Amino acid sequence: MQKFNLLVSTAREFEEQAKTELWFNLMSLGDPNPIIYKSNFQGLILGYTNLPPRRLIYYLRDVITSKDVNYIQFIQKIYPIDLVTATELPVIKEAVLELIAESQICHVPTSKFRITVRKRNSPLRPEDIINSIAPLISNPVDLKNFDWNLQFEILGKQTGIAILSKDDIFKPISERRDLLYVNDSTWMDEM
Repeated sequence: MQKFNLLVSTAREFEEQAKTELWFNLMSLGDPNPIIYKSNFQGLILGYTNLPPRRLIYYLRDVITSKDVNYIQFIQKIYPIDLVTATELPVIKEAVLELIAESQICHVPTSKFRITVRKRNSPLRPEDIINSIAPLISNPVDLKNFDWNLQFEILGKQTGIAILSKDDIFKPISERRDLLYVNDSTWMDEM
């Protein structure tokens, strides 16, 4: 099983450039030995850092908002991964219970959640995961206005699991567009 705590998407045929971009930024943050490799799926890169993975996301977001909106060229999305396990329903359930026990936001009874399953090369169906995991969580479900998302990234025989807020996912293309739109409307307001 490959060890990873970052799942990165890029355009097909640009995996090498995205790997370099990811490696450089992890080194800039102080990780002397980040591990970056292509997955078995086109456009997906896996990374492992000794740093908290969300630190990279907040760092990159800060760079594009305060310094250079075009700083990231090849990375399309970054998802932090909290835990990697075998793609077997009993193992996944056990891992989810462990993550929920450790997560502060899950213990706020009014916090709303949703479950997202992204599956690649696995016979396990998203409905199977949702139907076995959802009853374990007592919080209310809200598919649009959730406080946290229980994300499953199934990559064949291994599954990355994360409890994510909306700010935990780095999407430079949409964030750049939003930033340019805000700057454009500010400029228009000054006229």
